[in-house]
Amino acid sequence: MKKTKQLHLWIGIISSVFILIESITGLLMTEPWLIGGADRENGMRGDMGRPAFTQQADAGGQGGGGQASTTDTSRSDANSADKRGFEGRMLPPGGGGNDLSGFIRNLHKGMINGTDVSWLIDLTAIAMIALTVTGIYLSIKTLRAQNRAKRKKADKPTTVHVS
Repeated sequence: MKKTKQLHLWIGIISSVFILIESITGLLMTEPWLIGGADRENGMRGDMGRPAFTQQADAGGQGGGGQASTTDTSRSDANSADKRGFEGRMLPPGGGGNDLSGFIRNLHKGMINGTDVSWLIDLTAIAMIALTVTGIYLSIKTLRAQNRAKRKKADKPTTVHVS
């Protein structure tokens, strides 16, 4: 049981660093004004609350999945980059995939059933940052207590009682 707790502690500390990085960078991508980018009133968010980096990808014709085939002449949609899957292939009309993948895609854009919930995504990122930082702090505190206990045990003289 002791080894399991130690394993859990170290996996938690290591993965917490990555969770912290993901939370901070995600918040900065959706709220670029935090690092001196455009603010909400001056064009940070565009149509339907999508972050500016998504709109850039749409305008440039290159989404997160790479470049579309130049032989596909059936595309008439200006935002066709938004309809590409992760491998760069075109998705069917309506967002592509099944309803779950469309929901997940819209959720990452900050939309639920056509409602802008980007504030909820920001709040979740802030909560993840707070939980991760406090978790790392408590883990370090636990490790220090374990080290003190080990040193105390090692420094304790062994006495032999003769009766």
